[in-house]
Amino acid sequence: MEKLKNLLMVFAGNLIVAFATAAFLESTGLITGGTTGVGKVVHVFTSLPVSATYAVVNGVCFLLGLWILGKEFAVTTLLSTVIFPPMLRVLELVFDGKALTDDLVLCAVFAGILYGIGIGLVMRAHASTGGLDIPPLIVNRIFGVPVGTAMMGISILVVGLQIPFSNINQILYGMIQIMVMSVILDKVLMTGSTQVKLWIISPKYRQIQKTLLGNDVGVTLFPIETGYTGQNQKAILCAISPRRLPKIKRLIRELDPEGFVLVDSTEEVLGKGFSLPR
Repeated sequence: MEKLKNLLMVFAGNLIVAFATAAFLESTGLITGGTTGVGKVVHVFTSLPVSATYAVVNGVCFLLGLWILGKEFAVTTLLSTVIFPPMLRVLELVFDGKALTDDLVLCAVFAGILYGIGIGLVMRAHASTGGLDIPPLIVNRIFGVPVGTAMMGISILVVGLQIPFSNINQILYGMIQIMVMSVILDKVLMTGSTQVKLWIISPKYRQIQKTLLGNDVGVTLFPIETGYTGQNQKAILCAISPRRLPKIKRLIRELDPEGFVLVDSTEEVLGKGFSLPR
């Protein structure tokens, strides 16, 4: 079932990216990052066709992905490589060289949104759309840099290399598309993973601990000393889903209206009860 879900996500993600390319980018001449951008740069300086550079860059990135990210990643990435070109070609015929809108700002923004959603879906299926979408995953695996941030950095570099032979409007709109894409991509990758973290400091920590455990909330106790009274007690740390926050805050307030509670979001929680079953 999980494999079928991942295959559907890869299919849907590639379809969304193909739609964004045909509907907002190809006919407007907006520049963007990625392997195609690298191909344009190489073509200007060497006269090699873009397709040749595309093949070389895709091949090198695929081998790096296979080596560092594993065989499952490589198989699903191959699926993207196979299904994306015919999807794009069909949509090119549908749009017949015309964008959905003549407004370049809208084209840049919606291309960024759709690219972020499409690539994010594919990456959530432990795959990629190939080419320069692979290095950000490697950077994330090795250095922990957010995928969207790494992708934005690489895309900006590729766009920067195209400055000598692009006009200012193409460059600026291309930057808009890249920044929107990186923000949306990170949001898609983190959807469903974000949790709420609570630090609870109260002299009634034992009652609060018992109540939280009774409501299926795991807790961890840390010995502390309060700064004003110098009282030795324990602080409670717990993580919950955002939808449970109002109820948990109400329970804490009922036990100790003056209790000190710190609430903030955390991008991901791993371990028993979150990424693993209880």
